[in-house]
Amino acid sequence: MRIKNLRYDRYRKARDVILELNGLTVLIGPNAGGKSNLLDGFRFLWSAALTGDFRNPVAERGGILQLGWKGETRPPVTLAAAFLGEADEQFEWGVTLAPTSADFIVTEEILRRKPGTGKTILLRNYPNEKRWLNEAADY
Repeated sequence: MRIKNLRYDRYRKARDVILELNGLTVLIGPNAGGKSNLLDGFRFLWSAALTGDFRNPVAERGGILQLGWKGETRPPVTLAAAFLGEADEQFEWGVTLAPTSADFIVTEEILRRKPGTGKTILLRNYPNEKRWLNEAADY
């Protein structure tokens, strides 16, 4: 399984960005243009996947307010990774974090399988209700 792309929405300088990863990917741009933020988003997802928790990756970056896109006040932050598996099967794992008065909450964490038509939700986390659902539904 390999990473096909990374999607960022309101993550630091990345307002709505999809970074396609095909073989060798080279990031070129001006200083302070957001290249390091794209790499950091990948490290953020990697750290969260290893630990199963978003608290440490958020804290290591100075808190949720430091993660949000600088063009808005207290925006939700979405990060996702798409994977290409065997027989060209595609999966996506993503998370949306929203600031609260004191910290942050995970408003959605989802694992999807993407067949040729539509997307099939494999697991969706409803953290406010403290439950995972195996919805297996198209949307």
